[in-house]
Amino acid sequence: MDTVNNQDKQKEKRRAIPFFWWFGGAVAGGGLIALAILLAGKNNQVNDLELKLSETETAYKRERDSLSNEIRTFQFNNDTLMLRNEILGTDLQSALERNARLSALNASNNQQIMKFKSENAELQTIIDKYLSENETLSTRVDTLNSQIEDLQVRLQEINTTNTMLAEKIGDQNERIVADSAAMAEAERLRKEEDVSGYFNNTDIGAAPGLKIISVPYTHHFYSINMINGYVINRRFATGIGVGLNAYNGGMAAPVYLDFRYNLKETGFIPYFFADGGLLFVFENLKEPGLFINPGAGIYRNVSDRLAVNLGAGLFVQRTPIQASFVNFKLGLIFFGRKGEQ
Repeated sequence: MDTVNNQDKQKEKRRAIPFFWWFGGAVAGGGLIALAILLAGKNNQVNDLELKLSETETAYKRERDSLSNEIRTFQFNNDTLMLRNEILGTDLQSALERNARLSALNASNNQQIMKFKSENAELQTIIDKYLSENETLSTRVDTLNSQIEDLQVRLQEINTTNTMLAEKIGDQNERIVADSAAMAEAERLRKEEDVSGYFNNTDIGAAPGLKIISVPYTHHFYSINMINGYVINRRFATGIGVGLNAYNGGMAAPVYLDFRYNLKETGFIPYFFADGGLLFVFENLKEPGLFINPGAGIYRNVSDRLAVNLGAGLFVQRTPIQASFVNFKLGLIFFGRKGEQ
């Protein structure tokens, strides 16, 4: 047991010796570091003092140079002022000479002013004379205005008289127009009575089919027609027509009545027509069909007895094969009496 205890004590001593060494070394190292820091601080102070001394010297040199520049500037300004003083002396002498010239000119101007005042007095006298004449002219103008007013009154009376005359002339013109219209109407009625008589209309045409066009007698036809009739007056005419239609499937002959109504009496004359009657199909003449052909057209007289005719209409046929067409006609109209239609 004692041996064990001795060994433990020796171990504890061995542990304590390095600790003291390490502690002592640390204390010594810290002291050295503190001493180094103090020495470094003193060196920094010395460096700061040297830096401040250098800056002071630099500032001194800068101020010295600035003062030297100011002195040179002052010297330059002084020289400039001396030169300007000499120039001002010269300018002063010139100004004195100019003042003398202006004084002489002022005396001359005073003489001119006196002359202008004298001329102004003469002008004032002339103006007074003109004012007197202006008053005289004003009096004459007032007299003329009075005369103008009298003339205006007389002119108003003349205008009133002219208005009455114009009304009378207007009444007479209305009577003349009425009489002329009555004479024209009488002449028109006389001409209408003279236009009655025979006419012949011969035309050729073409008609494309409408709706169903796939069977014979429905696709199209070409036609030639002749109407012999009677002109009743300048508006109405009627007649009997015959023709020949060439269909896509055969031939047919229309026999019909024609009625016409003109919308005008001269120039290009538009009109309406209405045709209707029997349609004889050559393949079956025993059972004729029916058709109607209303439409419109226009014709133009090329001479006393001849006119060119153009028309278009709707051709509707009712045969064993029913169909509708738009037919176009171009032909000539022959009148059996003279006189424009």
